[in-house]
Amino acid sequence: TRILARIFRNRVLHTRLPSGFKLPPDAEAAMFQEPASVAAAIDDLEKAIARLSTTTERHPHPAFGRMNAAQWDLFHFRHAELHLGHIVPADADRRPPGA
Repeated sequence: TRILARIFRNRVLHTRLPSGFKLPPDAEAAMFQEPASVAAAIDDLEKAIARLSTTTERHPHPAFGRMNAAQWDLFHFRHAELHLGHIVPADADRRPPGA
């Protein structure tokens, strides 16, 4: 499967990631933490962005293997796009369509 993943790496890096991917239970348990406050989550995100902008060292991706810093950054941007696309403002029901 790694060979197939590497073949599709550029496609993944240059198109929107599909939603609905389910992690295996053991990976999910290892990766997810208790829910954080919005303020703590924003602080963690800002720290991660700062860390990414100050280093070019990247570990190999589990499926795609070695990627340079620009490829990793693009992957992170696509991943963030997927998650941030699910955010709905609390007052969304009071906004006019398209606002």
